[in-house]
Amino acid sequence: MSERLFKTNWVKFSDYEISYGRIKPKKGSKMIHYDPIAESEKFKKSSNTVYDQIYKIKENNQTDLKEWLRFAKKWGLPCTLLHNVDEIILAPRYLAFQNSQISETVRDHLTNKMDKVNFIVHNFEYEVTKLNSKIQWVSEKNKKLLNKYRVQKVNYFESDLNPNDPTDLNWPYSNVVHLCPQQLIYKYFNGKWEIRTNFLTVKKLNKKAKPGDIIDKKNVVEGYLTPGYFKITDSINEDNDEIETLSVSISSTGKRKFNPFYLGKHFISNYRNKKIETVYDYPHEFTKYFPGMLQDETSEEKHARNIEEFFWPFPVSEKFHRNYAEEGYELGVLAINIKMFFIRLKEANKHIRLLKNKNEKNYPNRYNIIYRDLEKSLIKFTSRLLLTFSKDKDRKYSIYSPSLIGYIGHIILQDITSKYSPRFCIECERLISNPAKPDSPYCDDSTCGNRHRVRRTRKKAKLKKLLDKKEISKKVYINKLREID
Repeated sequence: MSERLFKTNWVKFSDYEISYGRIKPKKGSKMIHYDPIAESEKFKKSSNTVYDQIYKIKENNQTDLKEWLRFAKKWGLPCTLLHNVDEIILAPRYLAFQNSQISETVRDHLTNKMDKVNFIVHNFEYEVTKLNSKIQWVSEKNKKLLNKYRVQKVNYFESDLNPNDPTDLNWPYSNVVHLCPQQLIYKYFNGKWEIRTNFLTVKKLNKKAKPGDIIDKKNVVEGYLTPGYFKITDSINEDNDEIETLSVSISSTGKRKFNPFYLGKHFISNYRNKKIETVYDYPHEFTKYFPGMLQDETSEEKHARNIEEFFWPFPVSEKFHRNYAEEGYELGVLAINIKMFFIRLKEANKHIRLLKNKNEKNYPNRYNIIYRDLEKSLIKFTSRLLLTFSKDKDRKYSIYSPSLIGYIGHIILQDITSKYSPRFCIECERLISNPAKPDSPYCDDSTCGNRHRVRRTRKKAKLKKLLDKKEISKKVYINKLREID
């Protein structure tokens, strides 16, 4: 196998288990990083690539989670959530920060953790410079001075969080930790998940705050963002003000719909007893992937608020993947999408073959229409992929994907554009993911080829009899022969 110019990276755990209809990493299992595309190439000769395994699970109508459990142990979980979500907004908290004007923030992170830690709480301010004047600090409360005088606004506040796990509240390791109201945002940008910070100014500062303490939205002066997540989807009501257009790829556009973590409450009335019940809605599309991560609350309202205020883990952190679980339904949808793609590929190849036999003048136009529809089907998998140049010593290109689904799409694209493109056997209609010959229409079993040739010979002989008896014209005979071939 020749050396590839690019590399990929995905995670899996050494062991998985089935719990309440979901597959999740087993407690105490080890997280492993691996290259899914390179791994899939190893199994190509045995027709056991990652997409081939998923296709076989669906083809055999195996809905048992045990089949998917075997798949997860080999490839990891597909991570459907991150394939459809590109931004997560958390509730505001008091978190550590750095500032060039504070001398104590310059530290070596080597102090003894057993020593007493002093937390110093600050409110967010703007540092402004008037023309030909000294530096002034302007808070959000008297920010009107920025408009009154011609000044330059500079923000020297910088988060001081663990880049691998921002939920680590023991970071930074120092005897003096400076806290400031912040609202974290996890954003998928340029092929990578980033931690962004929305600094806030509060009306009443809690001088006794500890890292991670929640800030009430009523206490925020301005700049508060509703906690929730943006989901990429194709079917959204255009009248929704929360929608933003997002270019997903060169030939496709998706839409981003905002979904708040707190969905509020509604009332259900019982006409017989004339009783009104209060019911709280939960963002099940998000929380279902993290079973057992949220603590059980005594009331529905507390549970709803806990979802909104929960410190959700960073998508690339071990805490995220270790607590992530996939439902059988989501895995089934992935299998259906992969099977439908190859069925469309089969139909596309059939139509192209017929067009070539007919020698139609408008063949190029119809050819483009067929493959444009096929491309739309493939974009469901590849829309989040991004190729970047790595900075490590290998100096290779890296293909980034927020989910295993993106890498599966790339493997499919790589195979169908190769000389040995996957195809269906025209006799037994089985998917051949690695055909022995470039143009062979049969599977590797010689029985299918022999059987198909015998049937084709019989059909031709039958047509010849009809022509000899003058039951069909010569033109019909020629067209039928083309269809048989």
